Amino acid sequence: MIFARLEKLSNYVSATDFEKIRLFLDRISPSMEDGRYDIEGERIFAKVMSYDTKEVSDCKIEAHNMYIDIQATLKGSEGIDVFERDSVNEIVPYDDSEDVAFYSEENSRPIAHCVNVPGYFTMLYPSDAHRPQEKTGLDTNVKKFVIKICVDGFDMQYGESYFNLIFSGLNRTITTDSTGRSIDINDGIARWAEKADKISDYDHGIMCFCGNGASASMAEHMSHDWFQNAHINTLTCSEVSHITAISNDIGYDDVYSFRVRRVISDNDILVGISSSGNSQNIVNAVLAAKEKGAFVITLTGKGSDNNLRKLGDVNFYVPLSTYGEVESAHAILLHMALDYYLDKFLGGRH
Repeated sequence: MIFARLEKLSNYVSATDFEKIRLFLDRISPSMEDGRYDIEGERIFAKVMSYDTKEVSDCKIEAHNMYIDIQATLKGSEGIDVFERDSVNEIVPYDDSEDVAFYSEENSRPIAHCVNVPGYFTMLYPSDAHRPQEKTGLDTNVKKFVIKICVDGFDMQYGESYFNLIFSGLNRTITTDSTGRSIDINDGIARWAEKADKISDYDHGIMCFCGNGASASMAEHMSHDWFQNAHINTLTCSEVSHITAISNDIGYDDVYSFRVRRVISDNDILVGISSSGNSQNIVNAVLAAKEKGAFVITLTGKGSDNNLRKLGDVNFYVPLSTYGEVESAHAILLHMALDYYLDKFLGGRH
């Protein structure tokens, strides 16, 4: 899913496709007739439609297999809830003649909520189940257009699209403090760096990293980089003997918190990395670090209601919907924090 200003659409489709789409965009207006508008036959076309928005309970969750949607309003506003497609329950099977299946949100929650107003668009991929037509409290009468781009044709521009998707997620990163108040991402990175400088020069503390799977790899990677390049003592609790012993003897949920309670103090920093934000062993490690008075950084993604993003002194939440996307964004955020520290306190990055 991508949400951006319409003037930025060229960043998210190929140059060739955008030139064709631009010809359609040049003639759109609130007075244009409802109906289908061909852009490139069955590969790219647009639909213009008018309707009144509804209460959420009256709106349907849908998803497509063959086409990517670019949805935007010409008049009025509508809300769109976006879900991970594999988290919702199919209630009307996929109809290939209409390229649509319908879903129920039972036991699922949206990963994002967009409000489309004139000048903005929401781009939805086949993995994005979505619920359009929601009332927003503004004008309930909507005129909108949906540009449909065939997935098969779009695959030729997959690399460019993927890079733009990760960039879009990074650009929409939500940074919060310990009270849940939103702060500027630059402020969040600065707070991390200033605390790191304090533990290096005055408190002689350590920076502890923890994560699972790919996040564990990033934890080890960043532990080494902060140790070698920033001259800060670090810890990961990632030794095979430690992980297997604690998992076997106590339980995997405590594989990090067991050592955190033993060695972390109020002189230290703990960095918890979890794509879902709901890994119990990372949540437990953060809670243990907070009990000891440590400064806590969290990096999460996927669902906006995840548990971990509420617990840190600085929390970075990336609103992307798959593990690979979130992990890619986290790697950039982690390197950005280190490079900021090197630039500000150690004369520049290597």
